[in-house]
Amino acid sequence: MDNQEKIAKAIGEYNVGKLIRFEHIPQGYANDNFKIITTKGKYLLRFPNQQTIENQEKECQLMQVLKKYDFPTAYPIPDRNGHCVSHTDEITCILYDFIEGNEPKINPASVDQIALALSHLHKIPIESVPFKTNYINPHSVENLITGFSLARNPRPEIFDHFQDNYFRLKPFLHEFLPSGLIHSDIFPDNTLFVGNQLKAIIDFEEFCIDHFLFDIGMTINGFCFRDNQLDNNLLQLFIRTYAAKRKLIKEEMELLPVYIQWTALGMAFWHLKNHLIDAKNPRQERRVLELLERVEHINQNPIYQ
Repeated sequence: MDNQEKIAKAIGEYNVGKLIRFEHIPQGYANDNFKIITTKGKYLLRFPNQQTIENQEKECQLMQVLKKYDFPTAYPIPDRNGHCVSHTDEITCILYDFIEGNEPKINPASVDQIALALSHLHKIPIESVPFKTNYINPHSVENLITGFSLARNPRPEIFDHFQDNYFRLKPFLHEFLPSGLIHSDIFPDNTLFVGNQLKAIIDFEEFCIDHFLFDIGMTINGFCFRDNQLDNNLLQLFIRTYAAKRKLIKEEMELLPVYIQWTALGMAFWHLKNHLIDAKNPRQERRVLELLERVEHINQNPIYQ
């Protein structure tokens, strides 16, 4: 079925009126997202492409916790049966409030806002948060490396570079560090700003319980790089703002360069595993090469701590 038919069928399960028009939102890799306008208002409709039903339900449970702590995000709307995740004739979707906003510019104001929000997230108690492990983890990365020899799209120059960097970082990834709820994918395209004011951090589908430093490293990758080079001024600002609400321990500061690299490598892992190892994909290949270049740059150039 075409998009219009699929969307109309999906929103028929909700009390949101009739479809007037829709617009595909091209950002992101893992979902099909649409801004929809109905006779009752504006909404965001997501068709998940990779997450299991179980993980989608866990994300909905997390939303209830975030709401309790007034965290700025887009909250799901229950369907007519009260379900957060709606299933109809092989269509799975989640409907959200539509929050007006845009992907931010990378500048001191947006970095300050995102660091403050991240420290807020990391202080949320996890007693009611459903447990979920990080998709990016050493075991999964090593399984991918084992499969390089069988890849249907062999790229040894990429595979070798990825593998060498992983085994260089591996000894530092098992430290005992403060852990809790993390988003794990805070990039500009997962945030909504109006001007320099943060309105929402969205797409919690990769949330998990893991080291806060993973989230910090990933968010630095998202907000503190210009032209694929780490901007030390933005990095310093990020750390100052974050640490004003949640102080980093000595080990976190020492391992920060490692985790900036590990999270960049983790993104390369995601792209390789899902889109490149078995098929040619120029867009994904460019992104993997960019991320590997980033890892190498951080390895060779000391950063501010």
